[in-house]
Amino acid sequence: MTRTFINADTSVSSSQPGYITGTNVTNGSTKFCLDTVVNDHLDRIHARTHQGKAFIVSHIFSIAASTGVDVLLDLTSSTLHTAFQVCTGANSYFQLFEGATVSANGTELTAINNNRSAGTTTAHKFYFTPTVSNDGSTLCAFVVPGGAGTFAAGGEGGGLPRGGAEWVLAASTKYLCRLTNRSNAAIEGSISFTFYGN
Repeated sequence: MTRTFINADTSVSSSQPGYITGTNVTNGSTKFCLDTVVNDHLDRIHARTHQGKAFIVSHIFSIAASTGVDVLLDLTSSTLHTAFQVCTGANSYFQLFEGATVSANGTELTAINNNRSAGTTTAHKFYFTPTVSNDGSTLCAFVVPGGAGTFAAGGEGGGLPRGGAEWVLAASTKYLCRLTNRSNAAIEGSISFTFYGN
């Protein structure tokens, strides 16, 4: 989409996003300037990816019947913009907690840069199977639909992605993501999230 702005001024600022050029026109007495601005449809996460500042963290779990798995987000002194995606093979609960307390972090997960030509890393840390002393405050909780039927192994269909809305998580704070298998059979599930920082 191209937008044209008419300014009764011959000075044109190139600070407009997508600014290309300014063209002076006149009606014989008043001089105008036409700015042409192009919307390149780059959303924020797309732009961060090209800058080498967007990352993904993901893990696939084997979850025993009626048990849960945890992922710990240990943020540094900067905020984190993220969107979660959760998939599961049977009806499950997903919960997000803020201000969690742990006695052991667990196994570290590697954050992958979405721009494979960039060498940038993130200082934020991510772990699975932490030893949790206190969950913290519940921020959100929802059901993740899985297969139909009494046993997950006999289910039809599969898990659905959830959590597309962006969260801006607070700096220097521990967050806990929990996926709980509500079926009476072992299943596989995954938690993944894309993110960028300030």
